Amino acid sequence: MTDSKPARAAHRIGKTLVGAYIDKTDVFTVQELCLRLSRERGSRVTMQEFILQAISRQCARHGVKLPCAARAHKKA
Repeated sequence: MTDSKPARAAHRIGKTLVGAYIDKTDVFTVQELCLRLSRERGSRVTMQEFILQAISRQCARHGVKLPCAARAHKKA
């Protein structure tokens, strides 16, 4: 028996899953919002993108700048 971990996809290396249990109706509402934003933007807004933006905005509101948000802004 080996203790090796399964290989991670390249785009997940160095990242950690952050999640929460939320009410199903709230998930449905956020999914609808993502769809609306996707139509307005002309490209898909994923739940992951939406949640990362929300976390980044809350951190900024409290004076905390996330390093990943700065890198993402430079790419755009």
